[in-house]
Amino acid sequence: MRSIPPRAPRRCMLALALGLAALACSDQGSTPAGPAASGARDVVMADGSHVSVRSRGLRIFAASSSVVDFVVALAPPERVAALPEQALDYSALPADNAAWQRVPRFSTFVAEEVIARSPDLVIAEPWQDKDTAARLKSAGIEVVVLPEVRTWKDARATLLSVGQLLELEDRAREVVRDLDARVAVLEAHPGARVGLRALCYSNFGSGWSAGIHTTIHEQIVLAGMSNAMAERGADGHVQVSFEDLIALDPDLILVSMPLHQGDGTQGDRGGASQRLLETEPSLRELRAVKNKRIIALPPSLFATGSQSIVSGAEALAAAVDAMLAREAGSSEKRE
Repeated sequence: MRSIPPRAPRRCMLALALGLAALACSDQGSTPAGPAASGARDVVMADGSHVSVRSRGLRIFAASSSVVDFVVALAPPERVAALPEQALDYSALPADNAAWQRVPRFSTFVAEEVIARSPDLVIAEPWQDKDTAARLKSAGIEVVVLPEVRTWKDARATLLSVGQLLELEDRAREVVRDLDARVAVLEAHPGARVGLRALCYSNFGSGWSAGIHTTIHEQIVLAGMSNAMAERGADGHVQVSFEDLIALDPDLILVSMPLHQGDGTQGDRGGASQRLLETEPSLRELRAVKNKRIIALPPSLFATGSQSIVSGAEALAAAVDAMLAREAGSSEKRE
């Protein structure tokens, strides 16, 4: 969903916002499995790799919005040196918490900006600039790159590994227990959502959707529905044309709510993707358009790369249930 790196909605939206190249750097911050270096702690990451860290993460530089989600769930704001400006849209940063709102912001993940914040630990994602990570390590700053989160299982394991990084294991286990219980409720009560075919959509000059191995796919499945793109065999984030949308003709389409960053004509600026779906003449017969079944999720859920997958699935399930209830009410009135 992102001409644009082929990753989750967040990948292309953040790539546009930050102007960064999506560079693979799976070896950053990781070491082969084995004894930790003297004085260091060995932390097992979600993908089975190991990192050795000396820092306790008392001044954390959260390099991306997904990292912010993990850190906010576990650590107090006093332990965070800086947050990305994009976290205002793309993370679960508490909008009503004054302490979190006072944490300094940065706009671009570059070495000079990081060093100026004097962190003792930088936590980043694989798609972020590997040259910046290398320069930070040369400056003596510990950098840990989290494995990519594509599924709820990935997010769950990453939350536990971040708990280890920050020496907050008990808190991480507590958060995971709560999330596990919420997932169990979703899976046990799919209701009338079963059988519905959903599809996510963003347009950045060309249309993008998502198949398996994506966080939005996980949300659709956890909400008890099927992903029309996955049924077609799509894996990861793929381009989708108007002709593809017409051929798939899903029961409902998921889009992102407008960003806080202002209006625009593409993607999630001002809800441009939803506006395109609703105004494009060739799409007027799509059942999701004709029946007003376009559901907008907050950007922090639509483009999540963290445990917010669970909150996104809950929000999606609630929105679909409300939609179905409205339709049932309208049908009864007509009768």
